[in-house]
Amino acid sequence: MDRYIEDELCGFTFTVNGFQTLFELIRRLQKQENLEKVPQNLPILMVSGAEDPVGDYGKGVHKACDSLKRAGVKNITVKLYENDRHELLNEDDAEVAVDLQGDSGDRLRTEAFLILNRRDGAVWQIW
Repeated sequence: MDRYIEDELCGFTFTVNGFQTLFELIRRLQKQENLEKVPQNLPILMVSGAEDPVGDYGKGVHKACDSLKRAGVKNITVKLYENDRHELLNEDDAEVAVDLQGDSGDRLRTEAFLILNRRDGAVWQIW
């Protein structure tokens, strides 16, 4: 917790514009036509804490995975981390660190991350 409090990139006030942009992105990403734009053979790793109430304790992750599969995406892996919650990179969990940051501590390098953090199965796409 101390690392989070001391991190200058954490604890900022989210602006009205920030919320507006966030909700617009969620709206766009829930449209089937946009899900169908995800390359069908793109390897996707969807991760969440199994104790994350925002992702409905893993149910939302599976719902988002199902949406992508219906859109034709074929190579999806879902991994839920037991006893972890919303901010996986801030958890004190060696498995998360190795899976997402590698042994060297560098962030996972990939073409795209698809991250789920909502109960309704909204897919957040971060390039």
